[in-house]
Formats: sequence, structure tokens, C-alpha cells
Amino acid sequence: MCNISINTVKIGIEILSALLTPTIAICTAWFIYQQKNIQYKQQQVELLKLRIEHIKSIFDTWGKFHQDIHYTKGYEARIIVPNGLNDEMVITDMEKVIADLFKYNFTTKYLFPQEIYDLEYKIITSLKSFVPSRGTPWSIYNLPLEEYTNNRAMFDKLYKKYEEIMDKESKICN
Repeated sequence: MCNISINTVKIGIEILSALLTPTIAICTAWFIYQQKNIQYKQQQVELLKLRIEHIKSIFDTWGKFHQDIHYTKGYEARIIVPNGLNDEMVITDMEKVIADLFKYNFTTKYLFPQEIYDLEYKIITSLKSFVPSRGTPWSIYNLPLEEYTNNRAMFDKLYKKYEEIMDKESKICN
């Protein structure tokens, strides 16, 4: 009788020992999966932060370009020279803004899909054509209204694309 209970205990211990290895393997796999999932979410949060910073920089810089442009929808778009500045200073400021936008566009390649990079590039190239050449009399210089309106429409489209991506990304990070 004693042998039966000792054999039963031995068999129970052997079964538990046999189950221990797969249990440890399953737990380890689950922990690795959870770690990978956490790491993925952390990367997505970092990417989201970089994208937000990038979008803010683009919007701020685009706004700087337009601070010296008076726009009346459907009627006119013209560059105004603020008090205390001369024509050359306004042109220099616009050229600096264009250079900054191209710098931001370079980073777009690594943060967003190719479609957004191309759209940003198209907008910046369009803006570049609005900068007057040096020596042009301001009295005769007007921005081409249709091109300026198209540029604003492209920017609205870019904004919508950013919004779609950010909406989708914010859901991933939750």
C-alpha cells in the first residue's frame, strides 16, 4: 500500500516536472511578446512626437512666409512691406523661410509617406515662385492670384493628409 502512494507521488512529481518546462517556455514567450508590444508602442509614441513637432514647424514657417502677404480671397494677393523694413529685407526673410521649409521637407522623407513629402515639396516650390526678384519695383509686383489660391488649396490638402495620419497614429498609441 505504501508503494502505491510513493509511486503515485513519483508519477505526480514527474508529470509536474514535465509540465514545468513548457509552462516556463509559454510564460517567457508571453513576456517577450508583451515587451515587443510595449517597445512598438513606445516607438510609435516617439514617432508621433516627432511628427507633431515637424507639423508645428511647417505650419509656423508657412505662417512666417505669409505674414507679409495681404490676401483678399478671389480679389488680390500682394506683398506688403511692414513699417521699418525695406523691400530687400522682406525678400531676404522670404528666402530664409523657403530655405527652412526645404530643410523641414528633407526630414519629411523619414517621418511621413512619400505622398506627403511630394506634396510638401510641391507647395514649397510653388512658394518659391512668389518671392520677388531683387530690384523689382513693388508698385508693379503682384502675386499671381490663381497660383497663390492653388498654393493655399494644396496647403489645405496637406493639412488634411497630416490630420488623417495623426488620427490613425493616435489610435495606435492608445
